[in-house]
Formats: sequence, C-alpha cells, structure tokens
Amino acid sequence: MLSIGKIEKRLRNLGYSLPSVVPEGKLLKGVLVGDLYFSSGIGSPSFRGKLGTDLTVEQGYEAARECCLHLLANMKAVVGDLDKVAKGSQAAVHGEQRSQLWRAAGSR
Repeated sequence: MLSIGKIEKRLRNLGYSLPSVVPEGKLLKGVLVGDLYFSSGIGSPSFRGKLGTDLTVEQGYEAARECCLHLLANMKAVVGDLDKVAKGSQAAVHGEQRSQLWRAAGSR
C-alpha cells in the first residue's frame, strides 16, 4: 500500500480527497520539465457554463474546488508525491472565462 504524504493527510482532514486520474486518449495530464510542473486544460467535470448565467456563485466555488483537486491529482500522478512540491507559480484563466472570474471576484 502506498503511503500518504502530509499534504494528502491535510486534505483529508479538511474533508477533501483526490479524484482518480483517468487517462483521456493521448492527452497528457501534465509534464515535468526539470523541476517545473506544467499543466493545462483542467476543468470541472461536474459543471459547465458561465458563472452568473448558467451557474450560481456557490456552484462556481464548487467547480473551482473540483478543478483544484483534479490539478493536485494530476500533479501527484506526474510528480509522484505532493510533498515534493515546493510552491505554485500561476493559474491562468483565458478569454470569456477570465472576465467572468474577475466579475465574480468583484474586480474589473
């Protein structure tokens, strides 16, 4: 049985668990280049639509949680142990999703 690191124990204590990583064809879940991990295209499997039009603010929060948990699961699959991760650098949102995110956050 695989041991669970400090980060995963902390997630469990907060009531979260990492989802299973399911390969989707030839798409990579992420790639390790030297000491840097890169990932792209992680979305919520449960929610689709625009915040404020198709999704409530509460659903937006849940979708963001799902995205983060999927990102961490994918990172673990590539890196091997989340405890090896020193820090995060950037989360980028593009296009209409970006403007929706900024409006939901109360920024312009």
